[in-house]
Amino acid sequence: MRGVTARVFAAAGLLTAALVSSCASLSGLDGFGLVGCPENDAECNDAGLSPDVTSGGKDSSMPPADAANDTQSGPPACDTKTDPACLPLPVGWTLVAMASAPDAGAPACPTGLATASDVGETPSARTDTCQCATCSVTQSASCAGAIAQAFGGPTCPTAGTSLSNNPPGNCLQDLFTGDRTGGTNKLTLPAPTLGQCTAAAPVLHADRVDFAARSRICDDTGRCSGGFCDARVPAPFVACIASPPSTADDDRACPPDFPQKHLVGAAATFTCGATCACNVTKSCTGSVTFYSDAACATGAKLVPADGTCRDPGFTGAYLSYKATTTPATTCTVTGNSTATNARVTPARTVCCR
Repeated sequence: MRGVTARVFAAAGLLTAALVSSCASLSGLDGFGLVGCPENDAECNDAGLSPDVTSGGKDSSMPPADAANDTQSGPPACDTKTDPACLPLPVGWTLVAMASAPDAGAPACPTGLATASDVGETPSARTDTCQCATCSVTQSASCAGAIAQAFGGPTCPTAGTSLSNNPPGNCLQDLFTGDRTGGTNKLTLPAPTLGQCTAAAPVLHADRVDFAARSRICDDTGRCSGGFCDARVPAPFVACIASPPSTADDDRACPPDFPQKHLVGAAATFTCGATCACNVTKSCTGSVTFYSDAACATGAKLVPADGTCRDPGFTGAYLSYKATTTPATTCTVTGNSTATNARVTPARTVCCR
């Protein structure tokens, strides 16, 4: 009875193995090593079956166990057509984040875009951006003309001999040499001549400017690798590309994929129209000193040359004189200078999608 039972179980085992082998061959699963088979088993090898990886066998068709843990340097590869956060970086451009920066305050830069610069675009001048500021005297006035002299009574109605004043300060003798005791006298200086002023170039006040928009630009400090950039930035920032920061003006065309152009700069500059002018004011002040001798040495009597009739206190005759005159030249700036050719500086091109 025991022998019969053993033969029955053996037959069942052979039938089961045959069925499994047939199913595996028919389904094609034996080629993927999914059928249990010990490693280095001769029957398995003869049947063309793969070792069972669960039984300690190794299948060369499977990837290494640590392949799923491998990391790629820089941002992962991404589909630029379907993933808006994957930004392909054109050659010659850098990634920036851009946000509006009102006077009340600019937002802090996102992580990895930490180099901030506050800029403006489309500058416009104010009425006082260019100002006519100063004038300078380029030629002094002269008071070298003759000094008019009059006498008689309280108003000096009688014209006398004019006194020479050329050059001023010399000792001269062309005067009335008779007795002047008790006489009145009025001296009037000549009208000033010459005198010129030149307006200085208008002064540019570059800080007196308005911008159509003010922005904060944050440059990449670790968002890009292999020509792609992680362009995920929080509001109110948007991801854009920009020409590199430079002290030179850089106004360039935007790439087709980034059509929204912003030409920005930290400051503005203008051309001031040279329309400034000057008004010139000239005047003379002075006096005449009469002397009782002919060498301008003794008996000096000073009489102001201010057009006033007065009794100078003359005593006797006077034989010489010296005229002392002081010209004055003043300039007053006039005119307006208009600011034109407004532009940002240094210019930097920022392009957004």
